[in-house]
Amino acid sequence: YNQASKYTKVGSLVTLHTQVAFITSGTGTYYFPTTALPFVRDGSYITGTVSVLNGGVAWYTGVARADGSKIIFYVNNHQTFSSTVPFAVASGSNTDRLNVTITYRTTA
Repeated sequence: YNQASKYTKVGSLVTLHTQVAFITSGTGTYYFPTTALPFVRDGSYITGTVSVLNGGVAWYTGVARADGSKIIFYVNNHQTFSSTVPFAVASGSNTDRLNVTITYRTTA
């Protein structure tokens, strides 16, 4: 996959924007570890939005939330986006994309 991320920090509030474009086929667990965040969160909630482009054709939208040490994605059909649901990554298509925007508070 290719990943592009940027963040904005104002005081203790951090907003992170990430886009992941899958370029090879495969399966896996789709979540972000909280250790990958640019700043350590203060223990409060992580909230946000997620959109998934499936094969360059269908968009799914949903929410992101922290679940212990992971940021998990839920899409509009009420399925946890933690496996190949709602899509399987197409072989070399570069048309399957995951877009995430989250906001959280940091200790720093």
